[in-house]
Amino acid sequence: MMLSSPDSEGEGSSRRLPPDRWARLATLLVARPAWVLAGVLLACLAALFLARDVRLDSDPRNFVAQDSPEMQVLQEHYDVFGPSDTTALFVITGPTAGAVLAACGELGDQLMEVVEVLDVASPIHTPLVERSEGGVMIRPVFGPDASEGGSLEVRRARLRGSALGGERLISEDGLTALVAARLPHSHSDPYLSGAALQRLQGEVDEVGARHPTVAIHPGGVPATRVASLRGMERDLALLLPLANLVLAVLLWLHFRSFAAVVLPLSAVGLSVVLMAGVVGLRGEDLNPMTQLTPILLLVVAVADGVHLLARFEEKLRAGMERRAALAAALRSVGVACVLTTATSVLAFLSLLGTQMAVLHSFAIITAAGFVFALLINLTLLPAGLARFGGTPTNPSRRWEHALEAFVRGLVRPRNAWLCVALGILLVAGSLGLSSRAGIDFFLGEVLPPDHEVSAGNRLLDAQLGGMLPIEIQVRGEPGSVLEPKALAGLAALEERVVAEGFSGVLGLAGQLGELRQASTGEAGLPTTRAEASQLLLFAELGTPPGGLYLTDPDQSRVRMTATAADLGGRWLQARRARIEAAGDELLGGLDLTTHVTGSAVVSASGFNTLAGELVRGLLFALLVIVAVIGILFRSWRTALASLLPNVLPLLLVLAWYGATNRHLDLFPAVLLTIAVGIAVDDTIHLLTRYRQELPGAATHQEAIVRATTHCIGAVLTTSVILICGMGVLVLSSFPANVTSGFLGGALIALALLCDLLFAPAALAVLRPGVPGGKESP
Repeated sequence: MMLSSPDSEGEGSSRRLPPDRWARLATLLVARPAWVLAGVLLACLAALFLARDVRLDSDPRNFVAQDSPEMQVLQEHYDVFGPSDTTALFVITGPTAGAVLAACGELGDQLMEVVEVLDVASPIHTPLVERSEGGVMIRPVFGPDASEGGSLEVRRARLRGSALGGERLISEDGLTALVAARLPHSHSDPYLSGAALQRLQGEVDEVGARHPTVAIHPGGVPATRVASLRGMERDLALLLPLANLVLAVLLWLHFRSFAAVVLPLSAVGLSVVLMAGVVGLRGEDLNPMTQLTPILLLVVAVADGVHLLARFEEKLRAGMERRAALAAALRSVGVACVLTTATSVLAFLSLLGTQMAVLHSFAIITAAGFVFALLINLTLLPAGLARFGGTPTNPSRRWEHALEAFVRGLVRPRNAWLCVALGILLVAGSLGLSSRAGIDFFLGEVLPPDHEVSAGNRLLDAQLGGMLPIEIQVRGEPGSVLEPKALAGLAALEERVVAEGFSGVLGLAGQLGELRQASTGEAGLPTTRAEASQLLLFAELGTPPGGLYLTDPDQSRVRMTATAADLGGRWLQARRARIEAAGDELLGGLDLTTHVTGSAVVSASGFNTLAGELVRGLLFALLVIVAVIGILFRSWRTALASLLPNVLPLLLVLAWYGATNRHLDLFPAVLLTIAVGIAVDDTIHLLTRYRQELPGAATHQEAIVRATTHCIGAVLTTSVILICGMGVLVLSSFPANVTSGFLGGALIALALLCDLLFAPAALAVLRPGVPGGKESP
């Protein structure tokens, strides 16, 4: 498809258009509208059938390449030791240590009665191995079965200093404690864990009612995941209808026609249904990325309908008969709509260059949605207007004269050069600032700060060592991990983990040393492999949070666990690298390898990698889009003219991140990709109208003025619709989506401003398609 001048009839002309593919399509649509409507409805019914089993999925591990080395290590670790993210955590705070411990005891006892709970850990329920006059005793330090020796402070210090990770169970002042209920491995599925957590919350509410002086907050990875899943369900239930309402109001205010409101929304709504059918056909679920696609598709794809309606109104005003006006509008806008969809699809498909399967799915599903929206807009909308009638108005004509005067002044040679120079300076300055924009991910920021799970996570970070569990696996030959030299290296590695900022370290070496002292009275690690094997039997009697499975049956792998505060994915990845380096230093000579894993570690790596790949892929997609514009318009000058108004909005947003030292999260990065594809659309409509006006204009400046004046009404309408539609995201349950709503709106507003200022100026300077030594159309 090459673009030249597909619509050169005069304003008052009502002559018949030359027959071409667009004219034949328009004739078919307006002559057989019932067939078109029936075909679209049948396709949507088939899509609904395919989408019947689609559900939501908030598992963060989906954001990691499933065939990556990190995922392979994680899966192997889970196969041996079980998942680290199936333990439900409840943080109890109160005015006195006695009140907190009393609530811990009752809550732990009641949770043990829940069928899904495998075991419970708390200051009351976790036993320690102690040496006594009668031998070795295994009992908790608090509760009815505890030893009677020592004050609360002494016993609290004994628990926190134990090798069972007691720092995770009770705070230093005793006013915050943890009750941890381990669920089956299958409860890595958030739907299963969600149902279990709801039942556990019922027990929590009962205990809270009996202990009104204490507060009990859920927290940790499972609770965060389930809360985010429920937030996703709320977003879809609330934001999708709200986005429809906002768009309906805006369409009515602009066109004042019932058909001009219902038909575009129906077209896009049907596109969402067809997109859901693609999700079902691929056998996938909606994750936190793809669950935004219906809302964004609803907002974005209505833009083509607005341009078509605006051109239809313009042809009617020029004196055309209704069906001829529909055919002419479809013929003149259709090419631009195809090109805008192609650029948006290209922006999404650029994500196929990443290593993440979840991004590939997001790209394919969203691109398919845009293609469906194009097809339905170019078929259902004309057919509906022909079948049901309706005449849109265009209030934007009221300020066309003021806009025309502004653009005439802008395209004067001196003003145009000054405007382009200003744009280039802004690009240069933005490049410098945008290079300072950081990329990071905080699991604790997924939920709103006032959410009860967020409160629990903050308490975990501040008082109990952190909300993020990590797993360290050391692997060697069978039996090798119980050798005295290996245990000495493991003990040194445990100290390194503490030095890196982790708490509640639970490791084989530390526990065997504590067990040896309790059973023999001698400090130090086991001196033989046989002694270590004997002591390991005692170790399995302890039950810290997450269960105690420190080695596999053939003693070829050993597990170390710890917790960390949520200081960001970059912090976690840096510590991961340093711990693995320490493991190589301390254990590499014994042919033992060290891997830091766990869902939090792997997810942090995936999120940060994803965001970085998105930004790089976005810049690449912009360059490809510009090249495609040059090819399809057969003009490198047109491609250059599109560069400034489309690159500058993105660079200005990234520059804001760099100037304010904010971190760019994954989901705003995804929205940047989406918004840039949107921003390009309006530029393409302007460029297309310029090429259509050029043959009949006295000068190329006149063509720019006419194109901008006639096109900017629809561009402004679509931009306002997009800004308001994305503004709906500020009501989301996810802070990242709220940020995305503001960010997307700002990007579209900047794109509109750049289209109004820099696109006409660039066309005036570069003069694409102007004969006489330049370019021919």
